Amino acid sequence: MKFVHVLLLLLILPSELRSQEDDDFSNMGLEWTSLYVETLLTVLKHISIIALLCHFTACAWFALGDLSADDMTWIVTYKERLNLPAETEWFFMYALSLHWALTQFTPAAMDVVAVNTSERLFSLFATLSGLIMFSFFIGSINQSLARLSTLTAQEVRTGQLVRRYVTEKRVSVELSADILRCIRQRGIGRETSKVVFSDIPALQHLPDKVRSALKQEVGMPILETHGMIRHAALINYGDIAPLCAHALKELSVVYREELFQAGAKGDLMYFVRDGKLHYSWEETPHLVEDVLPGMRVSEAALWLNWEYRGRLGCGTQSAHIFQLEAEGFRKVIARSSHMDLFALYARLFLKSLSDCFNCVEDEATDLFGDDEQVSKMLRLSSLMTSGAGNQSVDIRAVFVAWKGVAAAGQQPLRQVRRTLLSMPRMARSLFGFRRAHSSSSESLA
Repeated sequence: MKFVHVLLLLLILPSELRSQEDDDFSNMGLEWTSLYVETLLTVLKHISIIALLCHFTACAWFALGDLSADDMTWIVTYKERLNLPAETEWFFMYALSLHWALTQFTPAAMDVVAVNTSERLFSLFATLSGLIMFSFFIGSINQSLARLSTLTAQEVRTGQLVRRYVTEKRVSVELSADILRCIRQRGIGRETSKVVFSDIPALQHLPDKVRSALKQEVGMPILETHGMIRHAALINYGDIAPLCAHALKELSVVYREELFQAGAKGDLMYFVRDGKLHYSWEETPHLVEDVLPGMRVSEAALWLNWEYRGRLGCGTQSAHIFQLEAEGFRKVIARSSHMDLFALYARLFLKSLSDCFNCVEDEATDLFGDDEQVSKMLRLSSLMTSGAGNQSVDIRAVFVAWKGVAAAGQQPLRQVRRTLLSMPRMARSLFGFRRAHSSSSESLA
């Protein structure tokens, strides 16, 4: 039986890998990011540069022989030696010059030589330049090929060990093919992934001021893709900038690496910058949604006591994302001058989430909070706090009043707007009355 299993692995596994890899190639474009293609393009680039340098050198060599005032030039000598006509085809002379130029970049020789002082000096300059450039390009090509050889050897060794393991444990052919494909794509993903802050140890030892400035320049454009954070940054940039150093982290994930699972504590919000993530809701795990660059995941973790409602993982060879820690976010916002504004937005977020899923919390997903929904909540929060001036607003009173207006739903639009505009004033007077009433009651008691 073991022999039959090994035979099946040898015969069926390659075809399974090829068929499944073909699907991955068509869906993810792996043929353009393959290390083999990358190495081939690197070699072709260096060869093209050498060919271009040889072209310019050949043109200069021909011009030196054709336009020289000397009676004896390499062109005249070469034509006399071979009894060539005076009007020789230009393409033959170009090919001859190109051949000579190529010999200056490579250890080769030909029957064209310099015959006067200017040509001799030019030959010396071309030989020295060619020696340096040829050595550089050959070294780069050898380095690329050696890197590819090392990675290929590691991949082959890993594949042999995996095949040996699944053979000894009698793992099914389908699962074996999935394991090998996952290992291979993760290896390619690590080589082609974006460079992140944690990949460079030298950046960790920068002075705090320089490191914070670097994180701000990198992180603020990411945070400002969220409408609420952008709005707060426009009001007071100094209150939001510390988020980059204390709550935002850059990372790169590889093929099928999971970021969270359903039921885990939700303490991170994700910003997708490059690549593609796959999200599946726990109620329908067979349906996978694509999370594309520019999208955000699990904003609810910032505002609510949240548990992840699905599974999020990398769907391409690699993906570049930023994660915002909820605890660090709350600590920074608690020290800002716009805590009331964020508190109001949090209440609106909870209300919108409940309305969207008909108050059934278990039906909510981690993808709630796209740009359209955030814009609606921002407009509503701006409308509710307009007219407050520089005075503080009792957010709870404003929110309760808004819920009463929203629940009525029978007032004309102008009357509703007029009521909303007067809410901050009403809320402050109501809150002040309650505070005064409670203090007077205590004094009477």
